[in-house]
Amino acid sequence: MKRYRYERCCVNCGDCVEDLDKMIEEAVEVTYATVLRHCRGLLDWASRVSYASRNDQGLTLRDDQHVSYHKSHFQGLRCYYVRWSGIEYIWVEDPSDSGIREADSIQISKQRGDPCEGVRRSPRCSVGTLDDALAGVTSATMSRLAGFPARSSDERKPERSS
Repeated sequence: MKRYRYERCCVNCGDCVEDLDKMIEEAVEVTYATVLRHCRGLLDWASRVSYASRNDQGLTLRDDQHVSYHKSHFQGLRCYYVRWSGIEYIWVEDPSDSGIREADSIQISKQRGDPCEGVRRSPRCSVGTLDDALAGVTSATMSRLAGFPARSSDERKPERSS
C-alpha cells in the first residue's frame, strides 16, 4: 500500500497555481476510507482543524457532508486531496515511503512554513443569543461597521405608519 505525505494546502501555492489548477481539473472523487487508507497524518490533521475523533464527541471528518475527497496528480506525483472549507489540502505520493512517522511529517510541514499547518476552526459561539453577543455595542458602532454614517443624537427616528 502506498503512503502519501502531507505536502501543502492551496493557500501556499503561489508559485504553483498552474499545477493546482491541473490537479483540480483531472481529479476523481474518492471516499473518506480511501483517503484514510493512503494518507499519513489525516486523523492528526482532522484533529487540528477541530474535528471530533468519535461521533459522541461531535462532528467527525468522516461525517462532514461538506468535505470532499479526491485523487489526482500534483507536480508530477500522484496525490490525494481533501477539500475542506474551500481549501485543498494535498498529500503527495512519497516515492521513498521511508516510513516517516506522522508526527515527523507534520513537523516537516511546519518547517516549510505552510500557512495552513495548524489551522483550526473557530470555536462554536458560546454566547447565548445574538442580543447577548451584541450587548454594549452602540448603534453608532454598528452603523460604522456597516459603513453607514453615524446618526447624530438629535436626529429623530422616522415615524412608522400604521
